[in-house]
Parts: sequence; C-alpha cells; structure tokens
Amino acid sequence: MTHDPRDKKLGSGGGTAHLVVEAQKQDSGDLSFEAWLDAKKRVIVHSGGQSRRLPAYAPSGKSTIPVPVFRWMSGQRIDQTLLDLQLPLLHALLGKSSDQQKWLIASGDVLVWHNRSLPEIPDVDVLCIGIPESPETASEHGVFFASRQDSTKLQFMLQKPSPAEIAGRSTQSLFFIDVGIWVLSTRHCWL
Repeated sequence: MTHDPRDKKLGSGGGTAHLVVEAQKQDSGDLSFEAWLDAKKRVIVHSGGQSRRLPAYAPSGKSTIPVPVFRWMSGQRIDQTLLDLQLPLLHALLGKSSDQQKWLIASGDVLVWHNRSLPEIPDVDVLCIGIPESPETASEHGVFFASRQDSTKLQFMLQKPSPAEIAGRSTQSLFFIDVGIWVLSTRHCWL
C-alpha cells in the first residue's frame, strides 16, 4: 500500500506507475523489474483522490467506506468495507484470466455486483470491463463503444458523452459503462 508522493498529484496512470515501482522496491528480492512484473498476479485498487462527495474518506480512501450488511445474504461481516465486497470479483476475474494477464487495476469507488459465473476471459493485452446501461445513466461515466458484430472489439471510448450522442452512436455500436476494472497482460509491457 502506498500513495502519491507528498505535494504531487500523479493521476490514475502516474499513480499506478508509482505504486508498481514502490511495490517492486519493497518486494523484489533478486528479481529484475521485468521478472518481478511477470512473477505473479497482482491487484491494484485506486482508492484515493479528492473525494469531494465523501471528504471524511479522502485520507484513507473511498474503498475503506463501511458498507452495511445486505439482508438475506451470507458471508458478510458487520465491519465490512467497500473493498471487502470488491475483492472477491476482482480476484475471480484475475484468477480466470490467462497466465500472461498478471495485473488487474480497479477503481476503489465502484461496486460491481456479479453473482453468476464469469464468462471466458479473452487472452488480450488490455481487457476493459463494461456493463450495459441506458444512455442517460451512461452519460455520467466513461463509455466504451464496441462493434455490433463482435462486442469484444473496442472501437473507441468517450468520457461522459451526452445521452443524445450515445443514442446516435448506438445505431452503429454497442455501448457499455466503464466500471473501472482493467486486466493487463505483461506480454508487451514497457515502463
């Protein structure tokens, strides 16, 4: 666990790179950086940020927010956090991915509730997870647009497009909300 350097805002991409470098320093043993990247599967959860809507959780991260127990569901704890509820799906996705897909990066402020068996995970360099939604709901998120002929082929992504733009583009493409979960391969990794 680490954070951005003091007085620097790295953003998600810079924060990920910083976290990987810091983790490798603490954990590498005799491995080169490239060998360490490929040594085992790992999960990164981005949990910080300004947290304007939940300022009390900005210092510890949004994924530490307490979540009440859901009625009629087993396997929960009275002191559970958002991260406790996120991790089973994240580990299941990474566990089902190929041997080359070593890293899963997730947003710490999203709970995706998936209680069915997972589909096959394609062996690709970058796998983005999305869910279908209405244009009105999707307009508040990043939106993936995929081929109507093959929904696994990403065409492009837009950040918070208007409902009208989503509806217009949906005649040619399927669209999915970016839920902030990405599985990455180490096949083509340059840092």
